[in-house]
Amino acid sequence: MKKLVTLFILLAIIPLFADSAEEHRRAKEAFKRYMKAAHPLPETVKKIEIGDAFLSKEKKLPKFLNVDATIDELASEPNKMQNESSIAVNPKNPNNLIASAVDYRANSSTWVYVSSDGGLTWRNLNLGKPYPNWRSTNDPSVYFDTEGVGYLCYGGFGDVLNSDAGLVGENGVFIAKTTDEGVTWKAHIPVIIHLGNQTMDSTFEDKYYVQVDNSLQSPYHRHVYVPWKRVTPRDSATQIVISKSTDLGESWSEPVNVSHRLPGSSEDTTYGQSFPLASTGPKGELYIVWNHGIEHGVGFSKSYDGGKTFTDPRIIHRYNIFGETRFLTGQGGYRHTVKEVVRAETYPVLITDITDGPRRGTLYLCWSGDNYPNVYFSKSTDEGESWSNPVIVHSDTTNDQFWQWMSIDPLNGDLSIMYLDSRNDAENIMVECYVSYSSDGGNTWIDRRVSDTQSDLRLNPFSGRSFAGDYSGSAFYDGIIYPSWVDMRNAVFNISDSDIFTAIINIRAPEPPDNFENISDFANPLELNFSWEPPTKRAFGQELKPEDFVHKLMRDNRIIATLDGNEDKFSDTDVEPFKMYEYQIYAVAGKDSSIVRELIAYPGGSKQPNAPSIVTIEGNLSNNVSMEIKLPTLRTDSITPIVNLKSAKVYRNKTAIGSITLTPQDTGKTIQFSDNPAELGFYSYKAGISDFFDILQEETVSELSLPKAVFTGSSVESVREDFESIPLPYYFISGDWEVTDEVAAVGSKSISNAPFRQHGNLQFDTLIFLPVAMPEKDDLFMTFMHICSVPADDSALIEISYDDMKSWQPLAKYNRNMYPDWSNNSVSNSDWKFERLLIPNMESAQRVFVRLLFESNTFRNGNGWYLDDVVIGQKSVSVSDEMFSESIRVFPNPAQDYVKIISGNGEFSRVKIFSIHGLQILDYISDNSQDITIDLPNFASGSYFVEITNDNGQKIRKILFINK
Repeated sequence: MKKLVTLFILLAIIPLFADSAEEHRRAKEAFKRYMKAAHPLPETVKKIEIGDAFLSKEKKLPKFLNVDATIDELASEPNKMQNESSIAVNPKNPNNLIASAVDYRANSSTWVYVSSDGGLTWRNLNLGKPYPNWRSTNDPSVYFDTEGVGYLCYGGFGDVLNSDAGLVGENGVFIAKTTDEGVTWKAHIPVIIHLGNQTMDSTFEDKYYVQVDNSLQSPYHRHVYVPWKRVTPRDSATQIVISKSTDLGESWSEPVNVSHRLPGSSEDTTYGQSFPLASTGPKGELYIVWNHGIEHGVGFSKSYDGGKTFTDPRIIHRYNIFGETRFLTGQGGYRHTVKEVVRAETYPVLITDITDGPRRGTLYLCWSGDNYPNVYFSKSTDEGESWSNPVIVHSDTTNDQFWQWMSIDPLNGDLSIMYLDSRNDAENIMVECYVSYSSDGGNTWIDRRVSDTQSDLRLNPFSGRSFAGDYSGSAFYDGIIYPSWVDMRNAVFNISDSDIFTAIINIRAPEPPDNFENISDFANPLELNFSWEPPTKRAFGQELKPEDFVHKLMRDNRIIATLDGNEDKFSDTDVEPFKMYEYQIYAVAGKDSSIVRELIAYPGGSKQPNAPSIVTIEGNLSNNVSMEIKLPTLRTDSITPIVNLKSAKVYRNKTAIGSITLTPQDTGKTIQFSDNPAELGFYSYKAGISDFFDILQEETVSELSLPKAVFTGSSVESVREDFESIPLPYYFISGDWEVTDEVAAVGSKSISNAPFRQHGNLQFDTLIFLPVAMPEKDDLFMTFMHICSVPADDSALIEISYDDMKSWQPLAKYNRNMYPDWSNNSVSNSDWKFERLLIPNMESAQRVFVRLLFESNTFRNGNGWYLDDVVIGQKSVSVSDEMFSESIRVFPNPAQDYVKIISGNGEFSRVKIFSIHGLQILDYISDNSQDITIDLPNFASGSYFVEITNDNGQKIRKILFINK
């Protein structure tokens, strides 16, 4: 009976275990999806093919200073990426700013960026993680209260990559705070936290943004609010909730529901209800907006009791669907996109005027919508009960405008909206940061380009290049706007290095002087003259009269002149000829300054003119050399024109051989020069120029051009060289080839590219012998002694040219693996090896050049290549009964997959193929044929001997080139 009862119990329990395991699996998959959507992980990028559209375009002349807030990035850090930024100004000390972003450094730790000089420079602080193996950089936001306490809000959750092995779905929302302007931080204070294995009925918290009630008249002054989106896996529900702190962020209330709970929405294209944002009014009113993705509208609710209760949620504006809907594999489904592949979404931004100005209590709202997104603005003067008709805040609606953020100047209620904008790219790919500014409560707007370069958001290492963040940031205080945006200028060089940039935008500042130019007479190196266009407006179009500002002119970081607003020229006579100076000019109106315009100038230009270049050079059989020399137009600063050209000189093998008188009008021309060396040989030519400054009675001389080598004269019948004395200039030598007495095969000397027993990395050496006349019918041979103690991945080549060095064919390749004697770490006379190479006769070739070419690898070194007793000429190779006949044809030659051998006079019985070093590779016995075809499927590229034996036993040897 007991056994029967136990059986019934087991039968009842087993399904429960099965259901529990399935429930656990479903929860694990759901939370993994939510985590990856909230914080996508980069792929391991081996190679990205980057086309022209990806490249950040030419940097533009900025009107505002751009600053990278994300610095101190270690070279060892694999993921130097940031996106989704937030920025805030300390009202107690406006020079103190804090910012943060989704930051992938240190395996997605919590990062905050701090500036103490008004955004000019930044320190990056790693606050760590709430728990080991978590990621805690999700959706960060920053805010200051009126007393200068700074807050950073962020999300964290268990490691997405290792969630299979770890606890399922742990997540939370956290606060870090500073009371000393960002010097120290108290981090990882939980707003809400879920530890342990989460179930299908647990919640995942996402999209949080901190807000502080900074109204001095509010009963909830300095209360801190954090709204967020709550997701429940069981029914895919989304709901907007909010928590608050009344003790400066030390403890937090239970979340209060703001919106309706909407089942079946979290997997929607828009992620359901998301992107909630809070704003507080003058009397403590608390307003909440969010993106109601299902309704394609802006959700709204408000509270009059400090967030304890809220009005029924409602839609206050609807928008056209954002961007293009595409299936993004890396994002797990259909998503709204921009730039073809980058996920992006509508989100609303709400701020309230709590100043004592005429617009106190007004609510301002902005969002983006439309297929080609635009940034819209609306406002309410009755606590959100009614709203003005939406208006577009940018003057140009070409292409995309999106990822906006709005900020308000708490001192006067001025408004600014930053956004990414593609108006300047016909392909609608590249983005720039723009800012629209309003001084009349949003009735009118004026926009300005802020970033000084364009970015391609597709330069990201996420699956499908589909993630560059979700939002931007902005702060505004005392007339200075600080937008923050994701910037890809460094990702052009490293796709895992996006950054957060900001700009310092003083709305009162004069525009900078434009077209700052050096207009000097470059023939006079005793003064410099400049011109510019004085500004006529302030940063956002406000009138600027000449009497309202002055120009400051600096030289080498020292002010040398203060000039009236209507002046547009200046002469600097306190200069030294040819010295480099750095000049800056900017406009100053009261305490407000423009950014600087800069240039580098030399009185008379840099001292040296650029070198000329020898563009063509040819030798002939009569020892005549003719060349064309291109004269430069600029001095070595690549800015200053050459205005007083005097002469050009030509050098042969470092010796001046001729001078050409020039005039100033000859700059940029191509001139002719001829030479007639006394002997045949290789010669190296260079050219230089000079000019003359009358006012100084001084001549300046350029560097010499890059050398050009040429052979001139007739061919020789043969070459025999034992290197006891090199008859230069008969041979062409470049690189490290040098005669040495370390080892020798004959006599006492040889030539080596490593006379000090070790060649370098990335070494390149060339040795070319005199051309040998090609016999009418016979082939040539090259014999030599050598030691080639170089690594196998070096190139130690012997090449031949039949067309006067226009092209080269390989003849042989060597390395230290070819002989045991070469593989040790020493070079001695016992290591010499004899080589015999065939140089086949080529129809129509008059002569042949032989070149030794050496190129070393990046890492390993060898003992070098040594040569001695070189002979090039008609010399037998000691093959018995060897004769060479025109009756045998080997073609195609070079060959690839097959070769044909045809006899025009008699039959042949045997064909052998040898490597260039004599190793037999193929032995083919024929049936006394006159025509055979040999397949070459396993032959590597290179040079081979083909030995044909005819029916009389005579042997005919040809060379075969194989080029796969």
